[in-house]
Amino acid sequence: MSRPNARLALILCTTLLADPLALPAQEAGGGFAEILDVRVTSVDVVVTGPDGSSARGLTSADFEIYENGRRQEITNFYEVGAGPSSGTIKVDGNTTIDVAGPRSARQFIFYFDNGTLSVQNRNQIFPAVRAFLEKHMEPGDETMVVTWNRGLDVRLPWTRDLEAVDSTLETMAGELANASQLQLERRRVERILDQLEVDAEDPSTLTTFAMVEASVRSYAENVRHDMALSVSAISKLLASLSGVDGRKVLVLATESLPTKAGGEMFEKLESIRTRAMVSTTSTLRPGARSGSRAVDSSRFNVAPMIEQLGIAANATGVTIYAINPRGTAKNAGKSDLQEPGDTSMDFGESVQALDGVNMLARNTGGVAMVGAPATLALDRIARDLGSYYSLGYKAGPGDTPNRNIEVRIKRPGHNVRSRTSVYYRSLETEMADRVIANHLRADLSNELGVSLEVDPITSDGSRQLLPMRIVIPVDSLTLLPRGDGTFTGGFSVFVCSGDGAGDTSGVNVQSHRISWPDAQAVEMKGRRIGFAVQVPVEKGRHQVSVGVVDHLSQIQGFATMRITGHPG
Repeated sequence: MSRPNARLALILCTTLLADPLALPAQEAGGGFAEILDVRVTSVDVVVTGPDGSSARGLTSADFEIYENGRRQEITNFYEVGAGPSSGTIKVDGNTTIDVAGPRSARQFIFYFDNGTLSVQNRNQIFPAVRAFLEKHMEPGDETMVVTWNRGLDVRLPWTRDLEAVDSTLETMAGELANASQLQLERRRVERILDQLEVDAEDPSTLTTFAMVEASVRSYAENVRHDMALSVSAISKLLASLSGVDGRKVLVLATESLPTKAGGEMFEKLESIRTRAMVSTTSTLRPGARSGSRAVDSSRFNVAPMIEQLGIAANATGVTIYAINPRGTAKNAGKSDLQEPGDTSMDFGESVQALDGVNMLARNTGGVAMVGAPATLALDRIARDLGSYYSLGYKAGPGDTPNRNIEVRIKRPGHNVRSRTSVYYRSLETEMADRVIANHLRADLSNELGVSLEVDPITSDGSRQLLPMRIVIPVDSLTLLPRGDGTFTGGFSVFVCSGDGAGDTSGVNVQSHRISWPDAQAVEMKGRRIGFAVQVPVEKGRHQVSVGVVDHLSQIQGFATMRITGHPG
C-alpha cells in the first residue's frame, strides 16, 4: 500500500460553503493540534483457569496492566462470554458506569503458505475452515483468503458470502500445486548433505566440506529473501486493517517459519562438522576446522524481521494464530494443543522451523497450534473469540509510539494471554489510516453524516480535476459557547484517492475552525456546510475516500465516491 508524502492528493480550497446560503470565506488550516486526545487504548485478554478452561465472571479488580513497566488505571472493562457482554467504564476518578460490551464485526484472514505446505496438509485445513466459518461467522463478520508462493495472491477479497468461500476453497483443493522453488532447492541440499556423510570416509571423494557449506549458505540466502517478501506481503495485509474496529485474526497455515534462515540445514551441517572434527579418518576434517559459524548466525538471523511483523500486527490490533496439521498421525487422539513456547511440538523437521510462528503467536496474543487436526486448532480460535476480556486505559503521547504491554492476573492458578505491545497512534494518524482502509472496505461508520457532492470534471491545462464538496450537517458538529457571544468548534478533513485495491495517494489533511456569533449559530441549525476540494484525476485512481473528525467530540464520519469518466 502506497502512502507517498511528497505528492499531495488534492487541492483543497479555503472556502467554507453553506447550503443554501454561502458563508463568508474563512481560513482553513491549523487547528488539528488543538484537539484534546482522550482515546482509550484497549487490550484483549484470554484467561484460563487452573483446569485450562476459559475463566468467566472476572472483574477489573482481578487484573493489572502495565505499559512500559508503569501500572495503568483500568478505565474501561468488559467481558465477552456466552451471555450478553457487559462491563464498566470509568468516566472520572470516582464515577463508574455499567455498560453493555460492544459487539463489533470481526475480520478473519486465512493465509496459506504454499511455499512450505504440502498439498495433503493444506487440503486437510480447507474443510475445517469451512466448518469454522459456517458455525462461527456472525452478521457483519468478513473473511479473506490469500495464498503465498513467492508472491501474494488474494484468492478471495473481503466477503461475507460463505458460498464464495466454499467455492474458493474447493477450487484451491483441486489444485495440484507443484513444489515451490525453495522446496526443490531444500531437497537438493538435503541430498548433498546425505551424500556428504557417505563420502566422509571415502578417500577418493572430490567433495569438500567448503563446497557443501556454500550450497547450504546459498539455500539459506534464498530462504531469507523469500521470508523478506512474505513478511512484507503480510504487513500490507495488516495495514489494510489498521483503520478497522473489532477483533481481527490472521490464521497462518505454514510448515516453516524459522528465526534463522536455513536453520535446519545448518544444524545438519554442524552435526557433520562435529563428527568430522573428532574423526581420525574423515576426509572432511581439514575443511570442517575452518568456517564462519558466528558470521552465519548473524547473517541469517531473521528474528528481527519476524519481531517487526509482530509489532505491525499489534499496531493494527491483529492476533496471529499459526496452524499446521503436519504430524497429526503421530499425535492422533491428542486433544490438547500446545501453547506458544512449547518446543516439544512436531513442527517440520526441527525446532528451528518452529521459532518464528511461536514468536508471532506469543507477541500478538495468539497460539501456535501444531501437530493437531485443523478442526481442533480452529476450535481453539473459536474458544478464544467466545470468551475474553477487554481492558482499556488512557494512554498519553509519551516518548515512543511502540509500548510494551504486560497484563497480570491476581487469581492464583489462572493464566493470561494478550499481545505484548501496543502502538500509540495519534488521532491524526488513526484518521489517515481509516481513510486509507476505507478504500478497501467502504464500510466505516459515518456518525457525522458526511456526504459527497461532485461537479463535472474540469482541467487546469495540465491535468483533470474533479470538483467535490464534503458536506457535513451542522447539527452533528459540537460547538461550545465562549462567554463572549460566540460559539466555537472545528473539524478536520482527510482525503486521498486510490484504486480500491490498496494503491493510494498520500492523505491530505485540512482543518477548519468555527467561530460564529450566537445569532449565526442559531441560524445554522438544521443547515449543512460544505468543504470544497479539487481532486486531481490520475490514471488508475478511480476512487476518493474522505474522513471528517469533529475537534471537540472526536466523532468521525467517512464516505467514498467512485470517479467515472476519467482515464484508466
